[in-house]
Amino acid sequence: MWLARLLSVAPLRNTLVAATVTNPPMTRRLLLPLIATPSAATDERVALFQRPFVVSGSTSAVGEWLAPFVTRRERSRSTEVRRYASLTMPTLVLWGDRDEITPPAQGRHIASLIPGAELVVLPTAGHIPAIEDPARFNAALVDFLVRRVPVR
Repeated sequence: MWLARLLSVAPLRNTLVAATVTNPPMTRRLLLPLIATPSAATDERVALFQRPFVVSGSTSAVGEWLAPFVTRRERSRSTEVRRYASLTMPTLVLWGDRDEITPPAQGRHIASLIPGAELVVLPTAGHIPAIEDPARFNAALVDFLVRRVPVR
């Protein structure tokens, strides 16, 4: 409740976001809980995540996204699971087996809702498999694209 009130006041929200989320010295600290492989938080990757923070208005934009994300349990298209059954495009669900934010059971559930979806669980990855196990992530993605997406 107090967080919702704090984040509803733009100057307070922007101050909080500027001190944490878009504050470059905080990037590594905020990234580490999302990944199972701390070595994936290389200086180069951290710098890549920091790049958008120099864009004018980024703190405000992040704050506007963050407020409802952390304070409400709103329904959206992505939370209406019955919609997943209507998807017709080739779908690959890539998940980290060590993801503590959205556990692998959620990935299995999402894949089961989408007709014909394929699930690949990367054994050493957490919440951001593309940076934690890029070789396996890229191999799974390329394999899927070669097999399932027609070349035009």
